[in-house]
Amino acid sequence: MASQPWAKIFSITTTGAVVTLYNRHAPQYFNHKDKRRRCTLFYGINTIYSVLFVVVGLLLSWTITESDVPKESHDGSETIPRAILGYVTYVLIESYGSLLVCIFWSFTNDEVSLESAKSSYGYIVAVGQIGAICGSGAVEIWEKNGRR
Repeated sequence: MASQPWAKIFSITTTGAVVTLYNRHAPQYFNHKDKRRRCTLFYGINTIYSVLFVVVGLLLSWTITESDVPKESHDGSETIPRAILGYVTYVLIESYGSLLVCIFWSFTNDEVSLESAKSSYGYIVAVGQIGAICGSGAVEIWEKNGRR
């Protein structure tokens, strides 16, 4: 809990850098008339985050074992690799939530007509919520079955 303020500061500065980088390069994709370029940007950023989340998931599965349950070293401090992985995970989640949600709605607003948006945005949000419930439920089931 004592590390959360530092994690938030690190997250804000990193997210600011990611958003600045995005704002510097994105206009060339969205000002272009070719829709494939916008799709490339949207899918490219999603792919980068997907790969990073898979890598973090693999690192977490390799670094946390039953012997690590106390999660502290003998002097009471957290081990360095675990702390770094925690910061990286925190930053990834925060920047994903800040950047990709905005990019998704920007992309959707650019591709969908007003009439279609009025009738379908509720469904988009509902499917997103169902995905969140199913995803967290799958993790819960996975953990209860002893898969780590």
